[in-house]
Amino acid sequence: MELLTILLICCISLLLLFYGFLLFSADTSLKNHKKSSPQNRIQNLKASVIIAVRNEENNILPCIESILKGNPDNKYYDIIIINDHSTDNTKKLLNSIEVKNVRSYDLPQSISGKKNALEYGLLRTSAEIIITTDGDCLLPQGWIQNIISHYSNNKNLVMTTGLVLPSGPNTTIGRFQWLDFAATMALTHYGISSKKFYLANGANMSYLKQSFLDTGGFQDNLHVASGDDVFLIKKLSRLPGKEIAFLPSPEAKVFTKAEDTWKSLIQQRKRWATKTKAYANIHILSIQAFVFGLSLFLNIFILMAFIQPKYFLAPFLFLCIGKYSIDYFFLKKLSYYFQNKHVMKNFLVSFIIYQFYILLMGIYALLPGHTHWKDRKVRQ
Repeated sequence: MELLTILLICCISLLLLFYGFLLFSADTSLKNHKKSSPQNRIQNLKASVIIAVRNEENNILPCIESILKGNPDNKYYDIIIINDHSTDNTKKLLNSIEVKNVRSYDLPQSISGKKNALEYGLLRTSAEIIITTDGDCLLPQGWIQNIISHYSNNKNLVMTTGLVLPSGPNTTIGRFQWLDFAATMALTHYGISSKKFYLANGANMSYLKQSFLDTGGFQDNLHVASGDDVFLIKKLSRLPGKEIAFLPSPEAKVFTKAEDTWKSLIQQRKRWATKTKAYANIHILSIQAFVFGLSLFLNIFILMAFIQPKYFLAPFLFLCIGKYSIDYFFLKKLSYYFQNKHVMKNFLVSFIIYQFYILLMGIYALLPGHTHWKDRKVRQ
């Protein structure tokens, strides 16, 4: 075997060892998580579920219904929906709701965007705890009480985030999104539990209203279209003596609507990727750069294997098989933990797509530009 080939395989072995250790650590943190005992008392704490919506005529009523059905005791919470200048029938549907603890408001013409909508709703409640989700989500039984109970039993708690997984058809794009979300959830839990980095998903998040106000809310990142979740958790994680919790219980997972087309998926992920530089710390950037680098090497080795198979075919096969094996066993474990073992069907297709997808997202993270959201053009 040529010396260059041997050196490449040795380097790849080190990369795969580090990659495997990272995913093993994320998997282990989930397994070792101590589930909190159910708590029925909420100690007079009250919460407001704030939902910023734009063009959600097909989703908002099922979302609200899932909250009301799953949390029938409305004495300790209310729901506030902020309509962000919808151009469909969302406003008409919101006006038709006649439930005592559900309120809706139209965002003034002078402001727009999810962050402004969330803050607009927050200023219209006296509740101590703010809970956020999205208008296309379905919420589990006892979701609100579960969140409030964590604050009741931990006086240092300032924020929670939890599982968010996509629901959609059992197709290639649906399975791809589920696997991508599941891996992100595992890494999010690992980051928070180890206190090395902090990520969150606004579809399943809560925080103390006063802490939001004390830290200035979204005022210093309103110029970035998305990131209401990750910018805020980064701020609150710096509060001395305060704690942030990830709630990984499979029974408390929130389901969000999966994107129907590859075009809409790319637009969504482009919007997410372009905020990375603004909030990420060294640990997040290192992980993202490492994962990006592995996929980049894999794509380069594909090309080089055709040009110089004598030197690069063996390293390419070694990297491809090694990464495939690590990803497969990691995601298979997550599919069982998150109770969706059938999602591993045609994993090979998702694996191939991901190698090109991660390169595209890396480019979007580095280059500013425009994207579209709910028929609105936004600049990142």
